[in-house]
Amino acid sequence: MDDAPSLGLEDLNGAAAVAWADAQSAATDADADALAAILDRPDNIPFVTRRGRHLFNFWRDAAHPRGLWRRTTLADHLGTAPSWEVMLDLDALATSEHEDWIWGGTAVLPGTHDRAILRFSRSGADHCCCTGDSHVHAEGQRQRPHPRGGNGAACPA
Repeated sequence: MDDAPSLGLEDLNGAAAVAWADAQSAATDADADALAAILDRPDNIPFVTRRGRHLFNFWRDAAHPRGLWRRTTLADHLGTAPSWEVMLDLDALATSEHEDWIWGGTAVLPGTHDRAILRFSRSGADHCCCTGDSHVHAEGQRQRPHPRGGNGAACPA
């Protein structure tokens, strides 16, 4: 007989699993205000990833709880008040589409860094991979179209 303590968690709807999940949620909820205070500090240092001449960052704060995917240059980042270009405002996207989008990350095309695959999901379910093509118009302005599915269609429902 196997008396491992986690065996009771195998039945996802069983009493042991539900009680364990409720206890974990209660512990997390107790720390939520402290965590929010830490994450919403205005002096937080952004964690960046360098892709070509840009530094990318996914940023969450009280004004953007779902987050902003943004970029800046190294020179600007080294200054006292970097100027960030917002590539995707997940809060605005969720509002406009009436969806509960949760950020999952990105993969940027090596070399040119002018295309990205954005991963986000509805309410934290399986990720919906969408492409975000960035292209340059004749006047040099970057335009970021609405995220699209890999076949050019809107992200699948």
